[in-house]
Amino acid sequence: MVGGSTEITASKSQLFRVYTGALGRASDAEGYNWWLDQIDQGNHTLHSISAGFIDSNEFKRSADADNNGAIDHNEFVSHMHLGVFGRELDQGAYDYWICALNSENRDRPQVLVEMTQSNEYVE
Repeated sequence: MVGGSTEITASKSQLFRVYTGALGRASDAEGYNWWLDQIDQGNHTLHSISAGFIDSNEFKRSADADNNGAIDHNEFVSHMHLGVFGRELDQGAYDYWICALNSENRDRPQVLVEMTQSNEYVE
C-alpha cells in the first residue's frame, strides 16, 4: 500500500498528484513513503519536491521533446499540460502559463504544483 495507513490525508493526495503529474506514473511505495515522511517532518514542501522531480533525469527525458538536452518553457508547459490534463494546450492556457514563466511570476515548480492541485486535475 502506498502511503502507509488507509486514511487519505491532504499531504498524501497532494503528493500523489504532484508525483503522477510530473512523472506520468504512479510512484513506488518506498519512494512515495519517503517523500511523504519528508513533508510530514517539515523537510520538504510540494514546491521543493516538484523542483526535484523537474530536475530528475526521468522528467528531463520525457519533457525534452526536441532532444536537445534543454527544456524550454514551451516544452515544459506543453509536457505538463498534456501529462496533467490529458489534452493539448489551447491558446489561452498556453499564453497564461508562458506569460507566468516569462514574467517570472511563477517558477516551474509552482506551475507543476498549481496544475496538479487545480480543481480540474483533482476532479
